[in-house]
Amino acid sequence: MHHLSVSEVLQELETTLNGLNEKHAAERQALYGKNAFQEPPRPTIIGLFISQFQNLFVAILVIAALVTALLGDLKDTIVIMAIVFLNALLGLVQEYKAERAIEALKKAATPLAIVIRDGREQKINSEHIVPGDVVVLEQGTIVPADCRIIESASLQADESMLTGESSPIGKNRDPLPISTLVADRTNMCYKNTIITYGRGLGLVTATGMNTEIGKIASFVLEKPEKVTPLQKEIQATGKTITAIVFAILALIFFIGLLRQIPLLELFLLSVSLAVAAIPEGLPAILTITLAIGLQKMARQNAIVRKLPAVETLGATTVICTDKTGTLTKNEMTVTHVYTDQKLIHITGAGYDTRGSFLHKNRKYASESLTEVLTAGALCNNSHITPKPLGDPTEISLLVAAKKARLDISDYERVQENPFDAERKMMTVQVRPANRAGTRGKVFYTKGAFEEVIEKSTHYINQHGRRVKLTHDAITDFEAQHAEMASQALRVLAIARSSKLEQAMTLIGHDRPPTT
Repeated sequence: MHHLSVSEVLQELETTLNGLNEKHAAERQALYGKNAFQEPPRPTIIGLFISQFQNLFVAILVIAALVTALLGDLKDTIVIMAIVFLNALLGLVQEYKAERAIEALKKAATPLAIVIRDGREQKINSEHIVPGDVVVLEQGTIVPADCRIIESASLQADESMLTGESSPIGKNRDPLPISTLVADRTNMCYKNTIITYGRGLGLVTATGMNTEIGKIASFVLEKPEKVTPLQKEIQATGKTITAIVFAILALIFFIGLLRQIPLLELFLLSVSLAVAAIPEGLPAILTITLAIGLQKMARQNAIVRKLPAVETLGATTVICTDKTGTLTKNEMTVTHVYTDQKLIHITGAGYDTRGSFLHKNRKYASESLTEVLTAGALCNNSHITPKPLGDPTEISLLVAAKKARLDISDYERVQENPFDAERKMMTVQVRPANRAGTRGKVFYTKGAFEEVIEKSTHYINQHGRRVKLTHDAITDFEAQHAEMASQALRVLAIARSSKLEQAMTLIGHDRPPTT
């Protein structure tokens, strides 16, 4: 659908900008099924219990118990079977709890979606989305299905979980060549990705297992379940012990025949030695050890479905990845601010609001620094309470303002000129919350250094004064920008003005790297 125009996509899916009506939505739900991933059959309690016996050691112990029972040694039989059932019960309890936790997480993670049906916006369970639905996409939204963008107002999406690209991707409605790869389809949004900025409308083109992420899920389902390193070692150890025991028994049996020991007595002796040689406590010790590891991981919010998998992470020797943000937290941190013609270092990492502002290893504060941090927090559509939500770069600016104990609730936004790919900047007009009228209004702009400095006429010098932007000052700013950019850090310029993006005063620029 990425190669078609908006009108062609609407025609192809037999829908309109007013969305489907409830009758057509129900018909398509019956045709396409729920907008959910196919899952393998859930294991039953009986199935989980039986699976605990599916290893060589337990099989050997069960055989040993049966033989001792046939020989009339009920004490050994009871002890061996008690160990076997205790081991199975412990494994069953841990795996059943993991299955219940995973099921609860799945139910909690089923998001609501805003769709337009019969021309009205309504919230529905995302599982009931069907191809042809028109969905509303706004900041913080989890995209409910694969969508063709039909309207976009500075729309950006975080697609790192699908493509590995940690930076948000700008979205538009323009058609693309049919050969465009998934990661480059800027007119599409994909299921389970997150809208980090802006607002738009998406026309659902695929749901459930037909989505791009669904195709990955189906590939995973087709793969047979792999044996963990620990399971391989247990199987190898079991085979080795079995081979050694049988070799010793064969030797004893042969010597017994040479010494003319009665066959029945010889057989009983061999069985007794075989049972004694088998380490009955080993499966229970392994299960208990893995259960302790599972509980420790659970305290770190990691759920392990199968007990033997606890050991797998410890057996990992190499992790391969290509981009930041995929295996990292995908958080940004403002580490430096250049203002007052000084480079100020900000301590702290991630979204922790504790940190200090240092210049030459001494705490630093100034009106310009306060204004830079205030402007970054006001020129912003994200929030960090009750939890961080929005564009990681904007969140990092809010965190930097919190480190300086700034309260932006003292200001109210009058208007916004949102970011777009052509201007490469965003501007808001704000005023103190307790002041009416036009007095006290100011425009704050953040954006690409090259674009902001081109529209700037003044800057804040080392004495905190507003002075004309000279050639030497521009050279100084460009040198600082080049130094920051050479470290592969994102650099933003921040300015203020009395008119919208005209005759701006450059008050500083900062650099938030991904952590």
